[in-house]
Amino acid sequence: MGVIIAIIGQSSVGKSLLKNQLVKQGVIEIDIVSMLSGLLGAGLQAKTWRQCLNGELHKLSGHVRTLSSPEVRAVIQNCITIAKSSSLTYVVEIPCFISVHLYADCAIDGVVFVDCSYEDQTQYLKMAGATDTAVHYLRTHIQGKDLYRSVATDIFHNSVSLSHIEWVAEKIHQSYSLQLTELSE
Repeated sequence: MGVIIAIIGQSSVGKSLLKNQLVKQGVIEIDIVSMLSGLLGAGLQAKTWRQCLNGELHKLSGHVRTLSSPEVRAVIQNCITIAKSSSLTYVVEIPCFISVHLYADCAIDGVVFVDCSYEDQTQYLKMAGATDTAVHYLRTHIQGKDLYRSVATDIFHNSVSLSHIEWVAEKIHQSYSLQLTELSE
């Protein structure tokens, strides 16, 4: 039985950096972005969600509302099924606008909440091209840190140091590799 690790947190806190480090160590990425693309529908909010998924923060055209639908929950369940049907370790980065309630009670082995200081997050957003308006949009309707903490098995406070991110990824991978070894015995 495989292991699945979910990386969660607000926008521009270092989730992708951590996920990419795990992938470098041999963890297999489940690309939830491709799976979600067809489910977003039409309209201004769907356009905003697509802009977030595509990293087009400079184009944000509206508030980033939380997405909570049975179809998205089914996509998350599908990711879990893929991981559990193998003997490998998988990682999925869940976009910040996906409601925590959609995966809070799912059989995810590890849920890593990535966080950083408000100032560092602002710096990340600005480096990604986000305007002041986009920063406002991303923070106005975003899920609170307490909600992420409530479902996390691990919390990673990103210090914006690549060596720190590499070290954390290595420790997370080691920890869940041990779990995978114990499951197969």
